[in-house]
Amino acid sequence: IAYYVPASHKGEPTHKSIAVFGLLLQDVFWAKTPNGALWSVAVEVELYLIFPLFLVIRRRLGVMLLLAAVTIPVVVYGVIEGVPKEGDTGLTAHLAPVFVAGIAAAGIKAKLPWHWLAAAATLPVLYVIHLKGSYWTGHHYFWIDLAITPGLTMLILAVANGRLPAIRWLDGLGKISYSLYLIHLPILTVLAKKVAPHYAEKGPHTWIFVVVVGVPISLVAAW
Repeated sequence: IAYYVPASHKGEPTHKSIAVFGLLLQDVFWAKTPNGALWSVAVEVELYLIFPLFLVIRRRLGVMLLLAAVTIPVVVYGVIEGVPKEGDTGLTAHLAPVFVAGIAAAGIKAKLPWHWLAAAATLPVLYVIHLKGSYWTGHHYFWIDLAITPGLTMLILAVANGRLPAIRWLDGLGKISYSLYLIHLPILTVLAKKVAPHYAEKGPHTWIFVVVVGVPISLVAAW
């Protein structure tokens, strides 16, 4: 904590941070975060609360209506109001279509070439990311999330249907994936801001240092 807080914050978390993050209200009220990865936990909780409603719509009205009812309003909002900025609250609605895509996929039994369909849906999005660069991508996550969701959903279907047996080793990574998500940012932040300056030059050298050192440490810590 002594290393992490000064490395990652312009100011230390306050009592408001304890209340907001302790009650999982960080998507409703803004507060200085003790861990930047925690923003999504509140989003998950809100989506889980709405989960029964999504299931009712799916079972009574069908998958397509569920997808349309959740996705169309989000797209319209993004067009009219613009995309959320980094650090904004109220991201639950933005990510609801991603959540609903998983609900839709859970009921699909068709044996299709999901791996090829996933590639066809994902590669154009990856090409746009490559073409536009990381800065543009970072300021357009709203649209990138929505655009890449169909491809990633089909990738999950490919794994679930045994279409990608060569990456079965990912099962092990999947078991620690949530721990990895929660813990990687504090580790990488300390390495980048407190350790790397003593061993690597700024720029690509720092990035290489953080990846080479930070990924193994993060994996072991998550395990």
